[in-house]
Amino acid sequence: PHSRLSLQHIFAVLIGTAALLLLLNATYLTSLSPVGDLDVDLDGIVSARDIRRHAAATSPPHTSIAACDPHAAGTIRQRAAPPFNPIANASSVIRVGETVRLTVLTARTLRIEQRRNPRERFDERSSFAIVNRYLPVPSHKATLSSDCQLLSAHRCLVLTTAQLRLELSAPANATAAQITRGAAGLVADWPAPRLSSATLRVRLALDGDRSSEWHPGLPNPDQLPGTVRTL
Repeated sequence: PHSRLSLQHIFAVLIGTAALLLLLNATYLTSLSPVGDLDVDLDGIVSARDIRRHAAATSPPHTSIAACDPHAAGTIRQRAAPPFNPIANASSVIRVGETVRLTVLTARTLRIEQRRNPRERFDERSSFAIVNRYLPVPSHKATLSSDCQLLSAHRCLVLTTAQLRLELSAPANATAAQITRGAAGLVADWPAPRLSSATLRVRLALDGDRSSEWHPGLPNPDQLPGTVRTL
């Protein structure tokens, strides 16, 4: 009987403690949410009630808006309004021939694609690393040059930003007049080479005078292979 009484006492204390914690949590969450301004979920995530309507009326396309309350200590829920767009701004795209597409995502980040033939489509899906490609267009310049610094080529397409230089080999008879801008971005209207270490190289500026070079097929033994799910 004494043991049974002790267990009942302990159980009653645990129930009372749990009820008190729930009451304190509800009081705390209520204090985070002024009436009519914020909605508070049971897990303490705070989000603005009118964030989607406000974002649609005031935000540029494909941007992300986060609701912030200066009095809230909970996690802020991020709302996309409208959803992230995996298709890049046309002003950041350079097409070479019918098979190569270069996209300037940031001053340090390029997307380099080559399809096997013009009948294939470029993959517009979000990647695990880059969800949204509709970003502010970084300052960049694409020109045809005979001063190829990274390639052993007579002529090359040179794409530069504030922090990198890309060279893609071009035919000997390519001319600057073949580079035009259309609705889909910049177009270099000559046959694109097969991407390899002999036809494509990129130099990225690092701190100080240091730089790093990349080309297709360059080994990277220090890079983690990633998870099977995202291969």
